[in-house]
Amino acid sequence: MILGEHDESHAYDDEPALFGGPEGITVEHVNWLLKVCNIVQENPMTTLQQCSSSLFVLMVQRLLGFRVPGLQLEPNTFEKKVWNTTRVLEELSVVCGEDLLESYINPEAIVQGDPRQIALLVRVMYHIALHMIREREVAEQQATTDALQPHESNPKNAASSVTNTSKSSLQKNNAKQGEELVSQSPSNDSLAFTKELVAGWDRGVVPPPKRARGALIDPLSITELQQRIQILEQAFQQAGVHGRRSVPRPSGHDSRLHSSLDCAANRNADRKAVAELQNATHAVKTENLRTAKFVDSLQSVFRREVVNKRSCAERDALAAYREAAVTQRRHHAAIARQIRDEDDLIRKAAEALVESERNRLRLNSRLMTEQTAKIVTHNFAAIRETRRVLRDKNSKNATRIKDDVVMLRETVGSWRSYLSLS
Repeated sequence: MILGEHDESHAYDDEPALFGGPEGITVEHVNWLLKVCNIVQENPMTTLQQCSSSLFVLMVQRLLGFRVPGLQLEPNTFEKKVWNTTRVLEELSVVCGEDLLESYINPEAIVQGDPRQIALLVRVMYHIALHMIREREVAEQQATTDALQPHESNPKNAASSVTNTSKSSLQKNNAKQGEELVSQSPSNDSLAFTKELVAGWDRGVVPPPKRARGALIDPLSITELQQRIQILEQAFQQAGVHGRRSVPRPSGHDSRLHSSLDCAANRNADRKAVAELQNATHAVKTENLRTAKFVDSLQSVFRREVVNKRSCAERDALAAYREAAVTQRRHHAAIARQIRDEDDLIRKAAEALVESERNRLRLNSRLMTEQTAKIVTHNFAAIRETRRVLRDKNSKNATRIKDDVVMLRETVGSWRSYLSLS
């Protein structure tokens, strides 16, 4: 539904007052927008938090008169609601000529029910609706004024000037008979009928069919009426009678009867000619107005289609750019994550290697210490035994000494072999 096609022709007569900022937006503005967009609610809105993203989508589509492309049909998640709200803000940005997403309106805050963001969006829609309704009524008043005023300067409406000329000449030659009928202006009924026609044409885009609006007036019939009026004026001038509408009286006793009959016939013919010419002129003006309204409607439709196509192209290009940017960002993030994982593996392997080497060195140092202690202990024992042997050397015989030496050698050799094996 295009804005202005609702039943009320003055929808902004009871509009609420706007106090400038988002603080001045109240629930009355939301209810007024619902009324303008012809959206019926069981109960009126009481708080701004009751305005959901789906309600804003419906209001914008009714307000702009077309379906917003790229919407999620089932917005059952937070991301889908944010997506629909973003599409709505992009369409309003095209209408306003300002990027609402980059300026001050956040779609996520609107979905979450932020009163300030909702008030800002309602304020934008309120101004758009008010501007469109006022432009429509100004155009309607201008069209009505053009339909009611004659345009003698327009060659297409040359019949109006002929009507004025023939009307003045008929008033001059008909000073005594039928002056009121010729000089009367269009009635109030015809003016009201013209206003109804203009109001009806403004609500439609394509004119009604030919059988519904009546047959068009043939320009040849208008030319014939003009020729008839010129013939009548020439007859009046040839008669030389001023103030009487009759031809020269015939001779005879019935001249008075012929004169009255001729006057009545001429008067009826003139009235019929004037009425037919007025009807033809009015029909021509009506058809011209209908054609102008039809051309304006077609231009508005074509302009809207061009804006929609351009918006769709820009939106598709922006979506492709965003998708490419997101893909590139994800690719860089994946590469950085892979490098970080490899660094972690290398660091852990190095730490494990260092720890194993430290443990090996610690174990080797412990073993060397134990072996050194054992060697020292055995050396001390060998030295003590040698000293004992040397002390007992003088007291024992040579055989005993030799056996002890041999035993000592064997003992030392066994110990050395043991230590070397261990």
